[in-house]
Parts: sequence; C-alpha cells; structure tokens
Amino acid sequence: MIQSHYLNLIDQYSYFDQSITAFNFLKYSARQWKLFNSPITWLNRMRISDYRELFASLGFEVVKEVNTSGSAQDLRKIRLAPEFENYSEADLVVLTSWLTAKPVGT
Repeated sequence: MIQSHYLNLIDQYSYFDQSITAFNFLKYSARQWKLFNSPITWLNRMRISDYRELFASLGFEVVKEVNTSGSAQDLRKIRLAPEFENYSEADLVVLTSWLTAKPVGT
C-alpha cells in the first residue's frame, strides 16, 4: 500500500489577513491557540518533522518528499511559542509538502 499526502502547513488565516505571515500561528502557546483555533475551520500546527515521526510510528517510511518553503525572514518576524522553539528553522519554514510513503520493508 502506497500513501500520498499533500500537507498544508500554513496559518490559513494569512490567506485573508495580509498583516500576518504564513507562520503567524506559531507564536501562540497551546493554551492561547485554543482560543483562536476555530472548531469550524480547525488548524493543526504540526510541522513536517512531526508528520515524518507520525508515519514512522505507524510503520511507514517516507520514500518521496517535495517541500515548498517560505521565507526565514518572515519566520523571524514572530516570537515562537515555547512549543516550537526546539524545531529547526528548516523545519519551521516548510509551507507545503507532498509526501509519499510505504510500509517499512516493502
């Protein structure tokens, strides 16, 4: 079984609010984000490394990954919430990813 996933890692509020960047939601702590995250258009804030770990934990290996990244300069415009301080900049700037995965050993 081969899986193919297109991941949107962007703060979707940035699509209609030009005053914020695609990384804006990374400045809020988990507690703060609960206030802003709409139950109607719920956004998760997982980063690309989180998805890689999720696939691995489920017994899948990523065999192809195509990422588009945003501007590190835009990322630096915000103060990261504690939850995101230990991620690498390369990880945090990924905006979209197309992952293909297969079960380990196949």
